[in-house]
Amino acid sequence: MTRIRRIEVPIPFPLKTVNCYYILDSAPALIDTGVNSARGLDIIAENIRAAGGSLSGLKRIILTHGHTDHVGLAGRIASDSGAAVFIHPWDRDKIPVGGESWLESRLDIFNGFLAEAGLPGETSRRILDTISGRFKRLVGPVEDISTFNGRAVFDFDDMRLEAIHTPGHSPGSICLFNRDDGTLLAGDSLLEKITPNPVVEINPPPEDPDYQSVARYERTLERLGALAVSVVLPGHGPPFRDHAGVVRHIQRHHRVRRDRVLDLLKAAADRPENDGGLTPCQVAMRLFPDIKGVDIFLALSEAMGHLDYLKAKGAAVMRLREGVRVYRGTAGGD
Repeated sequence: MTRIRRIEVPIPFPLKTVNCYYILDSAPALIDTGVNSARGLDIIAENIRAAGGSLSGLKRIILTHGHTDHVGLAGRIASDSGAAVFIHPWDRDKIPVGGESWLESRLDIFNGFLAEAGLPGETSRRILDTISGRFKRLVGPVEDISTFNGRAVFDFDDMRLEAIHTPGHSPGSICLFNRDDGTLLAGDSLLEKITPNPVVEINPPPEDPDYQSVARYERTLERLGALAVSVVLPGHGPPFRDHAGVVRHIQRHHRVRRDRVLDLLKAAADRPENDGGLTPCQVAMRLFPDIKGVDIFLALSEAMGHLDYLKAKGAAVMRLREGVRVYRGTAGGD
């Protein structure tokens, strides 16, 4: 009988651990890998052995999305085992292919995003240095990686996992769903105690050049809420069952956050600075006054995501002022 074993792997971030899932099977699979660390590799190998398998026996590595804490060991494990690595094509460019040029091109895009958001140059440089260091330290290159669409099915001895494209947290986020028993391997698309951040995409997929993380994530939540889920196996934290309640909580959270952003735009309307508007940086600092370090990027990402959502709905307008985005509320923003 096919079994799924949760493996908690330490990560050097506030959440402390990430979940990887080992599926014992005639074609054994690992869902996500944690960051590139010797300790993480040892923990994964020990858990696979305890489940009756071996790291060298892995045949498939399926990545729920391309963020550092979920993909860091993919290349190393694939090299040691010969396992095939799979990811949705919209997150393919998040996986390093080796060499400094890949990282330099990503940092250039990050720099452009931070500049448009209105972040001061010195703060931007510190954030980019941190991001660069994290990539080099925590994510290993993957020499060969396969992509799949949102309708792919991964067959196991006595179950099938359907890949469901769930953009929002990242463009290429996916969940894996067993329709027979209702098990949902959710990655970071659905977390019980944490509200996933719909991270603004600094390099949108060619198939969706106007990709908007918040709008996409709202549609993802509607889709996930309609599934007949019995248990969620998330990317962080223990399994949980009330998936519909969690979906409603996240939807409510983002409505409240968006209303708060709109209130900030209204409050700035009569002020002379920035012609009565706010930059994403100013919105982020008002939403998260204690934010610091690289978490500023996530704060900017959430602020810009909601600002662009309001713009798309006609509740805000945006213009560039000396290369910086400035958003203003509209009369129809109520």
